[in-house]
Amino acid sequence: MTGQLRGLLIGTLGTLGNDPDAQKKARQYYSKFKADRSAVDPNVVPALVSILASSGDKAQYDEFLNEFKSAKTPQEEERYLYSLASFRDKDLLGQTLERTINGEVRTQNSPYLLRSVMMNNLGRELGWEFLKNNWKKLLEKFPDNSIPRMIEGVTALVDSKLEKDVLEFFKKNPVQQGAKTVDQHLERLHVAVLFKDRESATLSSGFKQ
Repeated sequence: MTGQLRGLLIGTLGTLGNDPDAQKKARQYYSKFKADRSAVDPNVVPALVSILASSGDKAQYDEFLNEFKSAKTPQEEERYLYSLASFRDKDLLGQTLERTINGEVRTQNSPYLLRSVMMNNLGRELGWEFLKNNWKKLLEKFPDNSIPRMIEGVTALVDSKLEKDVLEFFKKNPVQQGAKTVDQHLERLHVAVLFKDRESATLSSGFKQ
């Protein structure tokens, strides 16, 4: 548990915290990991990958894409696949979204990769537009039971205008299988929007202090 907590805290510091020192050390430790897979605590490796993705450029993206394609274990494959949703550059996130429908990613993973892009605060609107624009294609390509879980990504669209757009879209395009789950996602989104609207002034004043 201590090892898992260490990995979680390191990852949080380097991604949400955007701490330069944590990002620098993550690159150093990841280099050690590449040279010797036993040189770094396995609990920390996912944090290193997420930090490098979150702060990475196109070269880093291409490296992780190659790691995904050449992975020797399912665990490694998933780690690098979902790291492609953590980058901050919108062009790179757009490439990730395209890979969910162009055949590069298996259909059983693609819905969750799309959801991950939507959960990225810099990719949420990009992911939402992609979902809307490709809705029919997504329904055709993805397993029916994965659609409600993919839609969970809308819970990150914490904005009253975006919420209205989401509600209107699913009113016109109701989900047949898993409708109750989708309703729960929409309820979570509504609660988050209400909380943001209610507390935004308090939170802003707190940050200014």
